[in-house]
Amino acid sequence: MKRTILFSILVIFCQYTLYSETVNICSFNDFLNSLLNGEQIRVVVDYSRCLLESDGEISDQGPQAWGGMNVEVFEYFAPGLLGNEFGFVAFSHNSFIQLGQDFIYDYVKFRIFSNDSCEISVIYLNPGNLEILMEEKFITEINDSFNDCGLFLYIDD
Repeated sequence: MKRTILFSILVIFCQYTLYSETVNICSFNDFLNSLLNGEQIRVVVDYSRCLLESDGEISDQGPQAWGGMNVEVFEYFAPGLLGNEFGFVAFSHNSFIQLGQDFIYDYVKFRIFSNDSCEISVIYLNPGNLEILMEEKFITEINDSFNDCGLFLYIDD
């Protein structure tokens, strides 16, 4: 009897492990609903698929770089609440990283809009005096598996 129970538990665990997969979120509505349902969401950005705004100039392609993070703390703002045309979700993360021989703060802020567009602000800060060392904005859309946009949203199923 104990063997049957242990075998059953093992089979159920293996099935769960085998069939557990990452699901691509393809729209703002699915993204917001997943957040509001308490799902853990990961964001991955292919910066080369984004427009880059830096020093007042816009280029058609960002650098050959990728980044990612979990959405842990977020805020949703309805259309018109802050004078914004579209509703959006905002979240950010600050990391202390080594760049060359120096250590800096790497601050990344996301604003994902209800029209599936996204603005990603990246700011490097001097940790001693918080002077801005570099500031760039990347503009893209949610990748829906059919477009070539740079923002990928994932949820573990």
